[in-house]
Amino acid sequence: MCCRLQSTLLGLAALLSAEVAAEVEQHGLIVEPEQSTLHGHLDRVQILVTAENANGQTVDATRAAQWMSLTPSIVAVNDTGFVSPRSEGSGQIEIRYGGQSRHVNVHVNFSGAAASFSDHVIPVMTKAGCNQGTCHASQFGKGGFKLSVFGFDDTADYTSIARQQRQRRISLIRAEDSLLLAKPTLRVAHGGGKRFSRGSYPFEVLRTWIDEGATAQHADVNHVVDLLIQPTMRTYGVGQEQQLRVVANYRDGSTRDVTVRSRFDSLDEGIVAVQSDGRFRVLGHGQAGVMVRYRGRTGVAHIISPYAEAVDLTDFESINSIDETIREQWQLLGIQPSATCTDAEFIRRAFLDALGTLPPQDTIETFLTSTDAHKRAKLVDEILGLTGDPARDKYFSEFSSWWTLRFGDILRNNRKTAGDSGMWALHNWLKQSFRENKPLDQLARELITAQGSIFENGPVNYIAYAPRPTDNARVAPATELGETTAQIFLGIRLQCARCHHHPFETWSQDDYYGLAAFFTRLQSKTSDAFGELGFDAVVSLKRTGEIRHPRSGDVILPKLLGDDSVDPGEIEDLRVALADWLLDPGGRRFARAMANRLWGYLMGTGIVDPVDDIRSTNPPSNALLLDELATELVEVNYDLRRFLRRIMTSHTYQLSSAPRPENLDQTRLYTHYNTKRLPAEVLLDAINFACGTQENFPDVPSGMRAIDLPDPNFESYFLDTLGRPQRLTHCECERTAEPNLSQILHLANGDVLQKKLTDKSGRLENLIGTGVDDTTAIDELYLVTFCRHPMENEVEECRQLIKRAANRREGLENILWSLCNSQEFLLNH
Repeated sequence: MCCRLQSTLLGLAALLSAEVAAEVEQHGLIVEPEQSTLHGHLDRVQILVTAENANGQTVDATRAAQWMSLTPSIVAVNDTGFVSPRSEGSGQIEIRYGGQSRHVNVHVNFSGAAASFSDHVIPVMTKAGCNQGTCHASQFGKGGFKLSVFGFDDTADYTSIARQQRQRRISLIRAEDSLLLAKPTLRVAHGGGKRFSRGSYPFEVLRTWIDEGATAQHADVNHVVDLLIQPTMRTYGVGQEQQLRVVANYRDGSTRDVTVRSRFDSLDEGIVAVQSDGRFRVLGHGQAGVMVRYRGRTGVAHIISPYAEAVDLTDFESINSIDETIREQWQLLGIQPSATCTDAEFIRRAFLDALGTLPPQDTIETFLTSTDAHKRAKLVDEILGLTGDPARDKYFSEFSSWWTLRFGDILRNNRKTAGDSGMWALHNWLKQSFRENKPLDQLARELITAQGSIFENGPVNYIAYAPRPTDNARVAPATELGETTAQIFLGIRLQCARCHHHPFETWSQDDYYGLAAFFTRLQSKTSDAFGELGFDAVVSLKRTGEIRHPRSGDVILPKLLGDDSVDPGEIEDLRVALADWLLDPGGRRFARAMANRLWGYLMGTGIVDPVDDIRSTNPPSNALLLDELATELVEVNYDLRRFLRRIMTSHTYQLSSAPRPENLDQTRLYTHYNTKRLPAEVLLDAINFACGTQENFPDVPSGMRAIDLPDPNFESYFLDTLGRPQRLTHCECERTAEPNLSQILHLANGDVLQKKLTDKSGRLENLIGTGVDDTTAIDELYLVTFCRHPMENEVEECRQLIKRAANRREGLENILWSLCNSQEFLLNH
């Protein structure tokens, strides 16, 4: 940041602070905490002072206030509200600001308080960066000294620090001579540079711990349950500063201020910059967060910096509660949405999002000419099959095909892992489930608890797999099933926790293997019941099964994520207990993950994005909206069609994809519809529809649409080039969303589009054969590609293309080629 900008920001903050200070006498001064207890020489307390004027405007006055210890022999306080103990007893701190004063009582108790390896040593080393992946927590450590990532394995860390190298890293005779202190203070050469100074808090923690005998952490260590960050959420102006306070809640019900030992990181450095002591400054407009780490727990302080003080949203008419919730956020952030999309944009968008298919030409024309004020809601009902009229509910096939494709991707339905018959069984089960509108929670339960034949019971292929096409299917490893279940049904990525503590979340190896333990009582046996079809595999339960911790070798009990372990003794199928917990409507676990995923499918980005990476350090862009959508999904009994209708009939969904200039970079505030590239299968089907042609894939009936294909093993250079996933992972990221040069060249110069343009049974041949004039032909081509009529200047340009061509057929081919290569066709907008 340049000096001029920094001076401006400081000036703005000082001006605001002065304004609030002048008015604070008329309203209030809030001090947190109002009283505190310090346990031992290493305990510290961060006091926060918040000034509030009559208008409710708040400002952090922690550093602007005047501080004084009224009992300096017992407690000391600096000019940032940082309190340290000096001797046992009861002390008092006085705070003055804006003509008011407050007192904080502080009790100091040293009895039984010693330096803790888990509570003090590991946290200060984490804060100093010693156990990051780029330093001593790298695969082989640095300089022969290896630590666990962010201190997840304190037993191994204690051995590395206090026992390895013949204890040369610590000196119990003279603590200050320890390498553990000499290297990070650069008294001895250190490749990681200077991490802290002599006399600093981390220096005192390590010196005290060594002086007290460098004891290991006891087995009955008091675990941290969660972190309370103050303030959790607040609105700030650019240039404002705020001191954070962090309180750890322990399993035994006790609490400690751990601000001084917590690590702080900005989640968006363009909006907020944070210092190591938890003081941050707002640099720009928008939403951001400061991530806090302490002893394997993480939390986020949410920062909101409005773009404008006030915004006029009278032109945005709320249709349902989705709009109301989003409108409140726009009001808070001072942003305005785009205008409403056109009817042509809406019908194309709705068909592509809900069916993966372009609308029929007659449907487009009827919709565009209709003057019915409720025609959009009625169209959504027709698309989703909710009218109750068989003549209008005619898209069941497209609906089931499209959503089978989407769920087939994340379930990795693939003959290379399930075999031909298993792949078709899962595909057909999914398709039938969506055709009959099976509730999503029931679909999830049937997958998680599946057993039986992979041929007769499609969901069993979620559990069984064959590593090679020639192998008999068998039960997937419990660890893989745990990972997959967490990512698909909870939106949680657990892979990191397989080897070490998750760097951005609270999940540990105990959590990872505890979830995997629910899948340890499964077995697979072969059966020849299907004769020449090949050996069937039958998944069934076995009476016992366990999984061991890879480091300790201890048996891990089944453990629900973020919850307690489950006693497996009286439970026949552990997966049922997992499904009950996961699908519990009151917990909203599955509902939140699925609502977020479906919102992301329709709106282009998840409220939590990526949609399968839900964690505290990847907060939702609108937490209230996510809660509301999860509640809505439960209230409609997990009915996919009714849930989609709720979103698609909202005004938010119907906004134009053209952003206002100030919203160009906003994709998760939903001020406009996020433009999406057509998936490979949808694009190929759209080209066939526009050209009046059909595809001929091997081993399936002629004319099968690309969205109907059961897996990616149908040869198509077009689909592979345009981003079709190979279904090797359960991550949404496997489907390529970014364009590349190969795709552009294949669309512009490849033989696929060229053959369809010249097809003798295609649309162009039919237009010429029926003798329609150029204007009518041009109009039809625009309708089947853009779902709109061409503008006058477009009609004239197309006529000129026909005139310049060698013949009329070539002119029409050039027009359709241009339309199929345009952004308006390639994108869902």
